[in-house]
Amino acid sequence: MKEDKRNYGIDLLRIVSMFMVVVLHVIGNGGMLYADTGNMTTSRIIWFIYIFCFCAVNCYALISGYVGYKSKFKFTNIITLWLQVFFYTFSINLGFWILGWQEFSLSSLKSAFLPALNKEYWYFTAYFIMYMFIPILNLTLEKFNKKQMSVILGLGFIFLSLFPTFLMEDPFLTNKGYSAVWLMYLYLMGGFLHKYNVFSKDKSLNYLVYYLALALFTFLAKVNIEFISTKIFGEIKYNMMFVEYTSPTILLCGVFLVGFFSNLKLNDLIKKIVSFFAPISFGVYLIHCNYLLLYKFWLYKFIYLTEYRIIKMVILIFVWAFVVYLLCSFIDYIRHLLFKLFKVKERVYNLEKKYLKNLF
Repeated sequence: MKEDKRNYGIDLLRIVSMFMVVVLHVIGNGGMLYADTGNMTTSRIIWFIYIFCFCAVNCYALISGYVGYKSKFKFTNIITLWLQVFFYTFSINLGFWILGWQEFSLSSLKSAFLPALNKEYWYFTAYFIMYMFIPILNLTLEKFNKKQMSVILGLGFIFLSLFPTFLMEDPFLTNKGYSAVWLMYLYLMGGFLHKYNVFSKDKSLNYLVYYLALALFTFLAKVNIEFISTKIFGEIKYNMMFVEYTSPTILLCGVFLVGFFSNLKLNDLIKKIVSFFAPISFGVYLIHCNYLLLYKFWLYKFIYLTEYRIIKMVILIFVWAFVVYLLCSFIDYIRHLLFKLFKVKERVYNLEKKYLKNLF
């Protein structure tokens, strides 16, 4: 039996993480997070959901290391991904030019043709840089033993997570997790978790409990810090201390979700569903986070949900996220079929073989 056979649980986490990202954007970009609801309970519930989904981006980066540390490095993968991003930036900009919703300008041309340089998708820009260092990251995972890697990751945890959180500064320029440096650290951690089979199958359910407990702690910490700071300073301060990608609680939430999903056993039907949605999950991000679509159809459009009763509001948050996820998945599946029809990945790989001659 192959050691690195496909882990459908990790593929399912890829889907769940992207769904959580959509939930975050329904709440955040949709305007609900800081809306003046006039109801403390409503605001608390919104933040509760937001925090429980906040580790999603870390999960995605951890997955990259978990599945990628033993894979052969190919420029084809990042170029194909770049072409996927370009497909959306160009087609969406073109649509807005044709419909007269955007002025044709040098700035819009840059957005259409240079997505990685335009900072339109922060995760892709950071991932693009991280990908260039994957041969070094994989070599590190291969050559260093478990004890050495534990020290490296432990020091990273101290300097990249604990210090920024408790100093409430960014001394090592991780940009609160919105950076290639943070993604590289998560890649190493994901690779370490897989290489040394850190998660015990017997404790799979425990990992879910740990995630829930840490997310709840993060929420309660925010609430209590708000209460204490208001009493001491007369205003809310430091309440976002643990609500950052680099926060130790948010980081560990992601780690424990990887532990839970990596040991899941799925039936054949679920595997087929996962096999369909997992490869197109990144397209969900590219479509619903496109800044043109964001400003035209998305920004502050969900504030009205805060006017409903709490149960209805919560249901509608997840319903809207589900609708957006399915719609974007359908669109990206069409893109996937087009790329397959024109053999995009095969053509790129042939160019890599021809000119780089299996450099890595």
